[in-house]
Amino acid sequence: MKLDLISGAFWLLFSILAITESYQLGLGSLRKPGSGLLPFVAACFLGIFSIIVFLQAQLGKREPEEEVWPNREGWLKVVLVFMILLAYAMALEKIGFMLDTFLLIFILLKTIEPQSWIKSLVFSLLVAVGSYTIFDVWLKVPLPSGLLSLIGF
Repeated sequence: MKLDLISGAFWLLFSILAITESYQLGLGSLRKPGSGLLPFVAACFLGIFSIIVFLQAQLGKREPEEEVWPNREGWLKVVLVFMILLAYAMALEKIGFMLDTFLLIFILLKTIEPQSWIKSLVFSLLVAVGSYTIFDVWLKVPLPSGLLSLIGF
């Protein structure tokens, strides 16, 4: 619990420093955000979470300690996730953002924390279509279309 007090206080001080520095960069407005807006918001969240950790340590309300470092099975999952993400990055240009993202989420849901076929398919489709809508349609970020360019995407 003493470590939680120290880490909570440290991250609170760090967040205050980050808030002041990002504020000096300029927050901008809602229509035209400045370069300091994202670090400002992130630092605010960090400050809130550090206060929660600090208060939980002070009040003695804390979950029992769990093992921090993964066991052998956990490390195998870490390596597997890294390899899947590497394959995602290498295939992105060839097969396109939407299909590659669908496959990434689907493979992760079936291998890392196995889910049912229906849940995996539906969630993967929602993530792929949702992220495509956000980045390509709303934010106008050019995304690789890959194989989907053959059918008009």
